[in-house]
Amino acid sequence: MRSKSYRIKIAPIAWHRVVRNGSRSYDAHTRDKVCFGLYLSQQHNEEPLFSKPIHIDVTFYIPFPKQVKDKPIPLHHTITPSLDCLYKFFLDAIKDILITDIRVICSLSMKKVYDKEPRTELVITEVE
Repeated sequence: MRSKSYRIKIAPIAWHRVVRNGSRSYDAHTRDKVCFGLYLSQQHNEEPLFSKPIHIDVTFYIPFPKQVKDKPIPLHHTITPSLDCLYKFFLDAIKDILITDIRVICSLSMKKVYDKEPRTELVITEVE
């Protein structure tokens, strides 16, 4: 059974809709997806893409809010961005870099928490 962990050292990015202006579409995340993909491809090396059923365990580490100074901050992040929007961007970014298609994901575990070092950590494990 194949398993691999990854660490993306940039703040988690939430997905936003693609904007349509007349006959043109504009995806504001193109640059972010390239940066995210570069981190992943460097860590994945030349290994084959995951094409069998997989489980993904993802933790989004969100930076502490700037306006909170001396107040205690809970561990778990409960404000925007939503976990759903973080995951949508994440799926767009890993497709064709780590996995062949999003249909190979058969189970998923995700959470978002505060941390001093914003990042995204994931572990992909093939299931039998």
